[in-house]
Amino acid sequence: MSVFSFSDRASDEEKSTEILSLITSASHDIDFKPVLREIYDELAKDDSITSLLDPLNALPPLLGSSDKAASDILNLMGRCCNAKEIVIGVQEAVERLEHHLAGAGFDDEQVQPNRQLLTLVRMFAAAIPRLKFRKKPASETLRPIVMELASAFRRAGSHSSRDEGRQIMEASADLVVKLDSWAKTQPDAQKDEIASCRALYQNLLDDTVTSYEQCIQASLGARIFARWFPRLSFRSAPAARWEDGQQAINAILDSYGSIGFSVKSMALRPSLCHFILLAHNQEDSHKTIRTLSMMLPVIVSCIQANHTLDACVSFLLDVLCLNNAEIPEDISIPVCTVLPTLASAHPDSSLRHQTFRVLSTVLSLSAPPLRLQVLQDLCSTSDFPQMRVAAVGLVKEAVLEAFGSSAPSSNLFASPRFLQVLGPILFRPNPPDFFSPVPRLTVLEESSEPARLVECLALLYVLILQDKKNKSGIHDRDNLKNIERQLLGPIRKTLSVLLNDPEVVKSMWLFLHLYHRRVSHTLV
Repeated sequence: MSVFSFSDRASDEEKSTEILSLITSASHDIDFKPVLREIYDELAKDDSITSLLDPLNALPPLLGSSDKAASDILNLMGRCCNAKEIVIGVQEAVERLEHHLAGAGFDDEQVQPNRQLLTLVRMFAAAIPRLKFRKKPASETLRPIVMELASAFRRAGSHSSRDEGRQIMEASADLVVKLDSWAKTQPDAQKDEIASCRALYQNLLDDTVTSYEQCIQASLGARIFARWFPRLSFRSAPAARWEDGQQAINAILDSYGSIGFSVKSMALRPSLCHFILLAHNQEDSHKTIRTLSMMLPVIVSCIQANHTLDACVSFLLDVLCLNNAEIPEDISIPVCTVLPTLASAHPDSSLRHQTFRVLSTVLSLSAPPLRLQVLQDLCSTSDFPQMRVAAVGLVKEAVLEAFGSSAPSSNLFASPRFLQVLGPILFRPNPPDFFSPVPRLTVLEESSEPARLVECLALLYVLILQDKKNKSGIHDRDNLKNIERQLLGPIRKTLSVLLNDPEVVKSMWLFLHLYHRRVSHTLV
């Protein structure tokens, strides 16, 4: 039995009025019968009845309803109702939504802007390809539509859930493809006119990406990190449903390609949007040192603003590991300036770990004098104690490389210059009187200095073993005496006092004693 009471003899106007009345009542009253789902099921049986709907008046109550059937009816309207009326109605709905978003008393949960926008974008995509061409060019028809939609995205993006943002990105990509196909079928469509339309589409896609970037969440950093550091990737597992985010950005990339805007073109036009797209693009051919140089101001700005960090870290890692060649100072200096803070202070431990590996890679590909200078700064003047500790590990990496079989004989880290620059920093306590008087256990537990000294002892052990030809001068009698007097002696004295306490023997500082014994034995 039909939910509509009109007869076959009723006029189209009477049928339209009844359908609108039922939809309006059902949208505002959950106890009203028939419910929206029943109305939708009846409309879906016959497109000729759906075409009788009044889009201008039916849109507002349906958009305001959270019932899934309301969205289904709207999608049905977009496919079956008068295309011009749909476009006008959707434009008015976008304007109303923008007005709500701009209001001081805006209630996100009540209005649900991105749910509404998703439906409106899909309605545009269904209706515009059915528009009949008029005398004015397609770009004039599309300009207000595209500009209003882009403006709504910019306002609504910050209110979006992850799933809403991903769906809007895919819907926008689909809309652009359909708009482009429609414009190209315009009678006497000229090359300049198509170009004008495509400039509009590109701006819409740009605003879509920058407005909903936070919704992508494709675990790019974790996946790229696993590519280059598979043994360490257990610390950075991809998030659940990351594939949906990659699918959304892939749809955007495909849409750019369909309007003739290639990834190569993006690399030549530095912007936040283009950087995000390049980072998520899965082709390696455009991830070059030249591209990194072009995008570097964007990357540095993003890291300083704590924005799009996943893309920044993954892009840096991909470019550096793919090219694996010495990088110029105009890249390494800015990168080494911003990465230590991120690696030290970001609350996400996985991102800190990834960033630290990027920093290590940058240093390994930098000129030795710059690498030595950066490590000197990190080991001594870093604002973060944890970085002063971790930087000693970076020094150890440089030492191991310097004494490797493929290292040049003139490597600074295998020369007296190494001890001249880093010896006074690494092979003494910080501050120098840290062990005078002997600190209590609670002082040691609250300080980062014991952890740093453990790393320094490990470095000393490696250096003594690796530098068999005494290239650095570590085996010189004067250097050994200085290390004994400034570092090992104070540690030995402190341990002899603390280890008389039974509780200390059981504590975490026992492994410091073991490191000390190992290094002392090597010196003898």
